[in-house]
Amino acid sequence: MGLGWLLLKKNNNVVLHGGGTGCFSSFLGIDKENKVASVVLANYRLGRNNDEHIGMSLLESLQKSKDI
Repeated sequence: MGLGWLLLKKNNNVVLHGGGTGCFSSFLGIDKENKVASVVLANYRLGRNNDEHIGMSLLESLQKSKDI
């Protein structure tokens, strides 16, 4: 944890942050090593951690396409 940001060492040094308020939710995930990032912005509440699941899936997909 670094000033509200999650630091995932096991997952290619991914830095991520997400959250929501009222009817809005957001997620930002950055893989510094592979130089890819994913952003999820929604004008409705996606449910508990759904924005994070979508964002991490996008990030993993970008990491794989970067390897090709």
